Amino acid sequence: MAEGAEGNTLLDDDRPNTEQNVSTAASWYTVIVLCLALLISFTDRLVINLVVDPIRADLILTDFEVSLLQGAGFAVIFALATLPCGRLADWANRRNVIMTGIALWSVATIACGVAGDFRSFFAARVAVGLGEAALIPAASALIFDSFSSRRRGIALGIFSLGAAFGTGVAMFVGGGRLRQVKRLSSSGWRIFDADFAHSRRSPILPTLTVLLGVTWVWTSDL
Repeated sequence: MAEGAEGNTLLDDDRPNTEQNVSTAASWYTVIVLCLALLISFTDRLVINLVVDPIRADLILTDFEVSLLQGAGFAVIFALATLPCGRLADWANRRNVIMTGIALWSVATIACGVAGDFRSFFAARVAVGLGEAALIPAASALIFDSFSSRRRGIALGIFSLGAAFGTGVAMFVGGGRLRQVKRLSSSGWRIFDADFAHSRRSPILPTLTVLLGVTWVWTSDL
């Protein structure tokens, strides 16, 4: 049988791979959930900037120690851990990598809220960086495997919205919540910090866990 017109011929790269989960409702749902996870990640990492002065006063920290908590304690560790996390996402189950990272940074955020000195706070911030470093490489690989080449760009674009919105949420919601907890305690920053991970005070973590649980089932082959 003669082949179709040349103008109608599809390149191999343009054809959805039948061995992958292409652009289905489940795939788009996964992108939305991963975008939400990225939003929470950016909110979680930035809220510390709102409570630097209370933390400094409560834990009696020097300017250098504060800079380590905001810089090396998270940013450097996050940057260094991204490469091995990317390698892990290449051979391990991406879904499991993401879930493990979220669990780690959630527990570490609670640990920040109960830290009694610089060392324990620094260790918790390191753990936050390690947990959050797993999200972007694993999520990007999961999205890449879930869509055909024609739709990967828009899918990755939707996912990246989480970073921009997360920055705004950290400042807007965080500022409002900080004003509330200051009325409750002189160490209100501890309640504030734990809010972003503790299920009794915030619906964020349990809601995200449920959504990721459903995504876990829908992406079981990835």
